[in-house]
Amino acid sequence: MALRVRERRSSPELARYQAGAEGRCERIQFHPAYSYEDFVEGLRPQADAQAPGGLRYEYRAGILKALRSGPRARHERFVLLIDEINRAALPRVFGELLYLLEYREERVRLSGSGDLFELPSNLY
Repeated sequence: MALRVRERRSSPELARYQAGAEGRCERIQFHPAYSYEDFVEGLRPQADAQAPGGLRYEYRAGILKALRSGPRARHERFVLLIDEINRAALPRVFGELLYLLEYREERVRLSGSGDLFELPSNLY
């Protein structure tokens, strides 16, 4: 009886396969300096001549919040591939979203902006 050797696939290939199309797959790489502000949301300086000191600060969406509200994350399956996840301090990056990894149907209030946030059901 001959054994059938299965072709080994890379993580990006598997993510594209799960998403169903190249455009519905996003790949990010964590590193030790990766933070909640990069992943979820954070205050970012914005040049403003009207503001004291010429700067004002506003909340900007990180990659996860942007995916949630972006047009590509509406109805079709979307895959977020996190490479090198073990290199980041996960509680620091995910914050209150750690709860949502276990309870995906729930919503949490984001600590910065106070917005209610839920993971889309089509995000894997």
